[in-house]
This record gives sequence, C-alpha cells and structure tokens, in this order.
Amino acid sequence: MDKNVKSAVQSGLYVIERNLNIILHKLGEEDDFSVMHSTVNDVDPNFAARIRAVIGSMFDDIELLKRTFELQNHQESARWAIRSHLSEIWTVLEECKPERLDGYGQLAEEESHLLEIHVNRLLENVSRMREELR
Repeated sequence: MDKNVKSAVQSGLYVIERNLNIILHKLGEEDDFSVMHSTVNDVDPNFAARIRAVIGSMFDDIELLKRTFELQNHQESARWAIRSHLSEIWTVLEECKPERLDGYGQLAEEESHLLEIHVNRLLENVSRMREELR
C-alpha cells in the first residue's frame, strides 16, 4: 500500500476509533465531573447493548485492517494533548472577557468587574499549567 494511502487510512481509523470510544463512554455508568452541563443517559439499555456489540465488531474490523496493512499505532503525547486543550480553554476564556462581549448586549459595571476577576483568575490557572508543561 502506498505510504500516503496508508497514512490516510491510519488517520481515518484513528478518528473512528476515538469516536467509538467516546460513544462507549457516553453509554457507560461513569459520570464526568461537570458544573456547566450534564448528560442524561436516555438510551434504552437493550439498544445500548446492541450498540456495544456493533462497536466491538467495528473494533475487530479496525484491528484486522491494522494487521493486514501493517498500520502503525497512533501515539499521542499526553503533554501535547493537555497543552492543546489548555490552548483551547485559553482562547474561550479570552472571548469571555467583558470587553469582548460588547456585541452580545449590555453588561452592568458590577457584573463586568466580577466577570473580569473570575476570567482572569481562570486564565492565570491555565497559564500556570501551561508553564508547567513547557
């Protein structure tokens, strides 16, 4: 198999596997720690069992493709992944600053001040974590 084709297949299978794992996680009993959202497991248990079986079969097919075409494992640096997530958090926090919210409507001075304090504190925490990972 051509190396560029192999790379494209590897990347595609990695994305599929990652998303299948996310689906399995959503079907699981585990709750993520969350303040701003919650997930309601509204999936019928019988349907969830069928989904798990289909996903298991899909993992088998992915493994077979990996062996057949001698595809490599995707190795992700935890440090790089954490830095990437922190960068995304930083960007969102910057957009939550009071001066960036003008286009959405009015913010009372007291609300603006309180929001700025908390956003800046969150940004400081993100900065400290980013520095630790350098």
